[in-house]
Amino acid sequence: MAEQAATSAAQLASLGQAFEKGAQQLAASHEELVQSLHGVQTAIDQSRSRSDEQLAYYVAQAREVIDLSISAQQGIIEDLRGLKTAVRATAGSV
Repeated sequence: MAEQAATSAAQLASLGQAFEKGAQQLAASHEELVQSLHGVQTAIDQSRSRSDEQLAYYVAQAREVIDLSISAQQGIIEDLRGLKTAVRATAGSV
């Protein structure tokens, strides 16, 4: 009976060591996964930053185009008003 208890204790100790090794491997895998996920997060943050910069650049370009278009339209409207005034002046003198 003492021999069986010693064998069982040895088997139990071996099982405990195997479980400990498995837990250590799981912890190491978890740590590698966490590091990989941090790398992915960093890459996503950098990509988002570049995307935000590009969007800001495109918005600035769009604003510039709109401002130039408005300026051109205002110039045309002023020219038409001046032409209208000149036509009235010419019509009044005839």
